[in-house]
Amino acid sequence: MADASTRSLTALRQSLALAGLARELSPVERIAFGTPSLDEPLGGGIARAALHEVYAPGAADLPAATGFAAALALRAAGSRPVLWVRQDFLDAEAGRLHPPGLAELGLDPSQILLVRVRDGEGALRAGAEAARCAALGATLIEPWGRRASST
Repeated sequence: MADASTRSLTALRQSLALAGLARELSPVERIAFGTPSLDEPLGGGIARAALHEVYAPGAADLPAATGFAAALALRAAGSRPVLWVRQDFLDAEAGRLHPPGLAELGLDPSQILLVRVRDGEGALRAGAEAARCAALGATLIEPWGRRASST
């Protein structure tokens, strides 16, 4: 039987899929990477105001996945704040956010609103609430654990 986090993630994916179907009737704003080899296959970039999942299959891949997700958030946010939701034990498992490293990526550390939550379900709830906040430029959520199935 699926745990509460898996059920919450599945429900969130289904809800966003339904919202995506409704949005297909109207033009979708895109965030371009600025590289034709990336942008052209994506129809001009990734969709703005949509859920994008970056998954690290192993611990060695976490820094690259986190950096890529942060770079996407930076492009999406512009001058607005980025909400970054992390489970409270992630610092011990995956390392802390390093402000000088974020600055090297072009993300002003003062632009980040860091929220720590107890578990994956809390991360998903915070992300869902943040999606309703027009003042935020982007939201990153880091649920920890095995990847939840979308079926």
